[in-house]
Amino acid sequence: KLVRRNMTVILDDVKKYLGDSIDDSFDTELLVTIQGCLSNLVQVNVGKTLPFSELKTATWDVFFNDEEKDRGYAILYVCYKTKIAFDPPLPATMAAMSKSADEAFWRARLEFDT
Repeated sequence: KLVRRNMTVILDDVKKYLGDSIDDSFDTELLVTIQGCLSNLVQVNVGKTLPFSELKTATWDVFFNDEEKDRGYAILYVCYKTKIAFDPPLPATMAAMSKSADEAFWRARLEFDT
């Protein structure tokens, strides 16, 4: 299996995905959305529960608890779902992005299924 170690902070990666215009004033709103996405993943045995108080500085490695699995789809799911909730795309793009998020979630679940 491919292992993608990632010591970057989850919040920082999501903000990069959303674009350069996202400043720290939106952190709480983003963290609430990210927490929901991570909780969805935890429910299907992808990653571990992170307390909200630690989420601002948590890295992907901490979330994935050193699992040696391909993490790409789970990370993509968090980015897509946060984008949809925080900065919704145009309707035509929304359908495609929602479908891609659903597929990424499904693939992440398969990857971590033990």
